[in-house]
This record gives sequence, structure tokens and C-alpha cells, in this order.
Amino acid sequence: MLNRTYMQKSKSDTYPTSHVTCFLSSFANKLLEESIGRSKRSKKKEAEIRLADHLDRYTLIPKSKCQYDSENIEYPSSHVTCFLAPTENELLDKTIVGLNPSKKQEAAKRLTEHLIEFISISELGNATKR
Repeated sequence: MLNRTYMQKSKSDTYPTSHVTCFLSSFANKLLEESIGRSKRSKKKEAEIRLADHLDRYTLIPKSKCQYDSENIEYPSSHVTCFLAPTENELLDKTIVGLNPSKKQEAAKRLTEHLIEFISISELGNATKR
């Protein structure tokens, strides 16, 4: 059973929950589809826990880690909408302050990076590296 306690924790009781829609490249969508096949979770739930885990692990994404080759993959791109608990919403907002990416772009980069770096995740903080 997935540990959903990350959905309730918050540094600030007044910070709102939110939703963010992430555009997934064909490469990221393929990795996410493979991941949900292993985890037996829905696409939305898998994306939510991976985004929350990445926000918990990393303050920023190093630019070198954001680059990946998706040109040769014949797989459809997609979108996924993730629920953000107050803590994740606050972390994502703080990440984009002073930077160019929008909240959607930053969330999509973080989700993609998590899919590249970790083959699976059983719960927040418990992910298996590739």
C-alpha cells in the first residue's frame, strides 16, 4: 500500500493545495507508462508521488541533468495533472522564484528527471535508482 502521508504534511498550515498539469515528452511518457506497469498505480498517482519525492530530495535541478534525448522515440507525448499538497506547492513555488520556468515547466522537468534517475518508487523517500 502506498504511503500517502506526504499529501498531508505542510510547513505552513495556511499554504494552499494546488494542481499542476505537466506536459510529458514522448520519452518521459514512455518512462511513466513503464513505471505504472511496475507499480500498478494510476498515471496520476505515479506522477504525484514522483513529483513530491523529487521536490523533497532536490532544491534545484542541475542543468546537466535536465538534458535527455527523446528525438528517436516513437511514443506519444502526453499530459498529466498532479495534486500538490501544501508542502509540495510551497516547495515548487520557492523553486521557481527568480528563475524563468513556469510552475508547469518546472514540475514537468522534475517529473522527467525523477523518471530518468529512479526506476521505481514504493513510497516517498524510498526510490530505486536505475
